[in-house]
Amino acid sequence: EPGTNWPYSITFIPVNTYGKTKLKFERELQDKMPARVLVLRCSLVLGPEARGKCKKQTYLQLVRDKLDAGEQFEAFDNEWRSMVDVFDVADYVRILTAHYLRMWTRVQRGVWFGTGVLNMGGRDRLSRAEVAQAVAAVIAPDKYELVIPTARDASKFKVASPADISMASAKLVATTGMLQTELYETITRSLGDGVTM
Repeated sequence: EPGTNWPYSITFIPVNTYGKTKLKFERELQDKMPARVLVLRCSLVLGPEARGKCKKQTYLQLVRDKLDAGEQFEAFDNEWRSMVDVFDVADYVRILTAHYLRMWTRVQRGVWFGTGVLNMGGRDRLSRAEVAQAVAAVIAPDKYELVIPTARDASKFKVASPADISMASAKLVATTGMLQTELYETITRSLGDGVTM
């Protein structure tokens, strides 16, 4: 079944328009520049609040805001993701770009040091409920019981969502030599006072 196999492989079958659009874009880039394209895939990026007018925040802020308000937060326990820290994403791009620029001067112009797809997931395969519980444990242990694990009922949503898009990222770690940040560190850094991107 699409989107339900751990670890999420390089080959996948999107279940909604968003996924199909991303896959189409990847394929078009790879068709037009096969020797120069490296695709980085992620399933859920977490980080601090964005500066400025951006109203879109990460899952961490959504959970925090509910807990701060003393409201119950229903979190899916049957959707699996590999959360990655936004600063790790930036570091991976920096490392891979720097490597590319070094190789650019050593090999025939336009030949990339590595092509294909790298999964850019976090260290762990976690449900949304587990992430919400981790947020509560870090910032509001007294409100831990406000996180209510619940199953996502696909019939209640207009847009399909894959149950499992967790990713094994060993190839990325081996390529860059960089381990992903642990979830608790991401939460602490992202939800600290005055922290913004």
